[in-house]
Amino acid sequence: ISVIAGGFGTDGSSSGGDEEVGEHREISAEETAEMLKNSHSVIITPGYGMAVAQAQYPVAEITEKLRARGIKVRFGIH
Repeated sequence: ISVIAGGFGTDGSSSGGDEEVGEHREISAEETAEMLKNSHSVIITPGYGMAVAQAQYPVAEITEKLRARGIKVRFGIH
């Protein structure tokens, strides 16, 4: 909601530092496929990178396969 409301609820300041704010963990394509296969619900948020990679058709194919397995697939907006 903060993005939609133009930053409502924030003080407007920037941290500006190089502090770590989360944990980064890489996974393989096989691990990704396994996670998707075992999911009940998936949200795909397409963006510029997907368009540049021309990945719309592969994503549509993955969506079709997941839905055929009874997995709820939705699309988010960023």
